[in-house]
Amino acid sequence: MSQGVQHIRDQRMAREIRSGQAEGAKAKGDAAMAEGQIPKRNSHHSVIRRYRASDREAVRRLVVDCADPRVVPTCLDSNQRLVTDVLTKYYVDFEPEACWVADDPSSGVVGYLLGCLSTARRCRVMASRIVPSILLRAVLTGAAFSCPVGRVARAALRTWRSVHTVKSRATLAYPAHLHIGVHEDHRRRGLARELVLRFIEHVRTDGIPGIHASVVGANLPACALLRNVGFDVLSQYDVIFPGSPRVPVHMLLLGLKMPLPGELRRSDSSSRAKDVEG
Repeated sequence: MSQGVQHIRDQRMAREIRSGQAEGAKAKGDAAMAEGQIPKRNSHHSVIRRYRASDREAVRRLVVDCADPRVVPTCLDSNQRLVTDVLTKYYVDFEPEACWVADDPSSGVVGYLLGCLSTARRCRVMASRIVPSILLRAVLTGAAFSCPVGRVARAALRTWRSVHTVKSRATLAYPAHLHIGVHEDHRRRGLARELVLRFIEHVRTDGIPGIHASVVGANLPACALLRNVGFDVLSQYDVIFPGSPRVPVHMLLLGLKMPLPGELRRSDSSSRAKDVEG
């Protein structure tokens, strides 16, 4: 009898030890996840992780696939690399640490978030390094002469003026910005939300005061996603896309104000004080 009792006690102790080890491992895993050491896996088995250099071509293809078809004139269909450089080169080559991807085990990169912590810096880099190189390549390859140059240039100028007028005020309070896209076969799975939340945490950690994003007004899912995570509509404006130069496209500028570390501490202290008073 005593041996039987001892056997039961030994089994119980072994279960407790295994349970304690499992809880300890889970706690360590949660801490590593919070620090970004372990990629986050969602319920559909895609992993949300930081962008890697090996993702470059996959992200570039996906950005073009997800882009509004009106952004790119059809006369540039045969010069996709130039178009892709305009849309992605700054983010993947000059600020890759602010980019995230959704990585599916069977399909590879199925979602992206291209982020920027300083819109002013991006504008400087685009004007001084990226755009001149793209224009030179467009002339040398003949791509610049495959489109009605005047029409595309006028559309680009009108868009620049409209965007500059609206965004120049917003970028002071909301200097960071993001672009996001998910492959159509992997939408409605929460990937876009998880990508945005990862970027928000990255911006908060860096002490950036705010994030802005431009969304086509008719893109209701994107508007709803950003509103759901805390963005507010800052302004509205119209742009002319080169691929549809005669039809203005209504845009929304949304912004998320980030509490700075000091404000977070004051907020926490205030909450604790209220709890004590209560």
